[in-house]
Amino acid sequence: MSAPDPQRRADLVKVGVALLALIALVVLLLLDRGRRPNPAEPAPAPAAGGSPNPPPLERPAAEPPPAVSAPRAPSVTYPPDGAEVTVETVRLFGWGDPGAGVEVTLDGRTIASTEVSADSRWTTTVTLEPGERRLVLVSERSGQRSAESVVTYRMVPTGRRDGQ
Repeated sequence: MSAPDPQRRADLVKVGVALLALIALVVLLLLDRGRRPNPAEPAPAPAAGGSPNPPPLERPAAEPPPAVSAPRAPSVTYPPDGAEVTVETVRLFGWGDPGAGVEVTLDGRTIASTEVSADSRWTTTVTLEPGERRLVLVSERSGQRSAESVVTYRMVPTGRRDGQ
């Protein structure tokens, strides 16, 4: 009888190692099963003079809440900065930190506010005033305010473009 070729010998070694690993896994599972209490069995009676209740667990000291950082400044995707607008009521669109509030001011007055959705988008409707103006937007979350975003626009009512 001739000796098996090297490839067949290597395959047999691999199969043997896999079987040993499988046997080790079964043994570990059986040992772990023996350590776990069986829920169908009644709990053991306490030792003489012992309490049936385990001692209370000590709670770890409460950690202070994590510091909340200021949200990023909201970005405005529409209208673009420097846009010429011909209608008074405009819908603003933009991006921000989810859950943060967005406040829109015009000439120091808050004219709209909204919250950034979970997908990081926000939208709100504002009434613009004629002329060249600046909208200032700020995000706020947990008392922390972002830097300002500024969008300038020129509102020209329909039929009155370029000083007409």
